[in-house]
Amino acid sequence: MSKLVKLCMVLFVVTSFVSCSTDDDGGSDTSASLVGTWSVTSLDYEGTTSFDFLGETINTSFEGVGQNLDLDFTFTENPNEYTAEGSYDIVLDFTVNGMSETETTSVDNLQQVGTWERNGNILSIDGEIIDIDLDIPVGDTTGMSELTILELTETTLRLGQDVTEEVTEEGITVSITINSEIVFSRQ
Repeated sequence: MSKLVKLCMVLFVVTSFVSCSTDDDGGSDTSASLVGTWSVTSLDYEGTTSFDFLGETINTSFEGVGQNLDLDFTFTENPNEYTAEGSYDIVLDFTVNGMSETETTSVDNLQQVGTWERNGNILSIDGEIIDIDLDIPVGDTTGMSELTILELTETTLRLGQDVTEEVTEEGITVSITINSEIVFSRQ
């Protein structure tokens, strides 16, 4: 079961971010500046996977919730860079072919650096934001990840991402759907 959890987590890392649904609420303000230091106040995601191997299919659903959040992001301009520092826990509830389990993963001493670009309500970032040590190779994880700015005011930043991917490695085809949201408050 732990390899399955790790595969879910690696696919989560492939998407570069975390959390719930990115449904557009239509009226959210996104006009404030991204530059500054932001503390993560909420980190949630949910999704499904389907593993096809030698004609057998394994379906999973999962929901991850951030706890013990002590994670800060700082965005600077000229150059457009970000740093992420801190720690957090992810409580992952998942169901595999009808069997449910809960696992907690702790990330301590996270220190990441990358670049960012903003085009309207799309925030493109590079680098690894979530640092989880996994031993399962999955696809190409390089390049920019696009997140939707759902809300950006002087005090609140809310980012979301909906991802649907299919990856085939070593005869295993994995289809994944993740809906994620991360909420920050300005320090």
